[in-house]
Amino acid sequence: MEKQVFITSEFEMIDKKKWPPYIKDFLEAPNVSSLDRYSTRIFFKRFNTEAYPRLLFLEEKREGNENVLYVPRKYFSRHEDYEKFLKFEERIQLQKCKYSPKEQEEIDRKFQEMVEVEPKPALPLALRDIENQRDFSNTATSYVFEMEEWCNHFNSRDFEDDRRLIFEAVQRIVIEKEYAEADSDGWILEHFSNGKEIALRIQTKDDHTYYYFFDIALKINLTALKKKYLDLTDVRLLKQAKRGFPDWILYGEFEDWKNLENDNDANLALSDEEIEVLNNTPYPYFINGLAGSGKSTILYYLFAHAYSYKSIRQTPMDMVSSVTP
Repeated sequence: MEKQVFITSEFEMIDKKKWPPYIKDFLEAPNVSSLDRYSTRIFFKRFNTEAYPRLLFLEEKREGNENVLYVPRKYFSRHEDYEKFLKFEERIQLQKCKYSPKEQEEIDRKFQEMVEVEPKPALPLALRDIENQRDFSNTATSYVFEMEEWCNHFNSRDFEDDRRLIFEAVQRIVIEKEYAEADSDGWILEHFSNGKEIALRIQTKDDHTYYYFFDIALKINLTALKKKYLDLTDVRLLKQAKRGFPDWILYGEFEDWKNLENDNDANLALSDEEIEVLNNTPYPYFINGLAGSGKSTILYYLFAHAYSYKSIRQTPMDMVSSVTP
């Protein structure tokens, strides 16, 4: 466990000319083992001078079980100030020793410096150009998410002969922006063939449009759907969605969309956080997370980007020069 005495910039501003040499020496070369515990989070260093004891109070700050900082919070040049301070409850003492926002930033930054960063291996030459070309910021701003009822009913025999009609209906909604008027709760019932309905809701946030397809049926129980998805926050709906993809999928061929619908693990929609990771996290990647957290989605986009970049750069001259006679 690493222990340090860390002096913030604001504590540095205290007039050190009035300090006994013992305190100055301690702060320049602190001996943490010489600290005495006063209370749960407060430690002190006692300096015996000719006139009276001088005390320097320090507060313990921990980052997990690995690192500890002792940050000077109070220095008493007068014994009566120290006696008065001791009479306060620890809660009041900590309030009187409160960090400023600037000091808190300095402490957080210090903890980051204390964390040992494992060096990453050098990126292979074949990937270095790709690394410099990554930009996912222009990813489609419209996403389609399909909920449990939609996925279950879509895969039932009742809709085997309606796949193309469903594809065309979803295209009209997402691409052409043609759909029925929403009710007072924002729900839309879209009729597409022989009394069959699609229940959806559209939300816009941070320049992204989200199309939530809740159900597809001959007669949709909208009351039950509203009750089940009462908390229509983006975070909850995204977590409950069984499948997701960007709108450009719908600009493609029907067979591609149908294959996606038949893939129970397909989720190609990017969250803002995933776009940030794709744009700003350098290779090599180590992706770890719970099931459904987006690991496969990140890998899909990275592989597609590398494959696309290689295809574009592989000019006929490159191909010719790579052939050995």
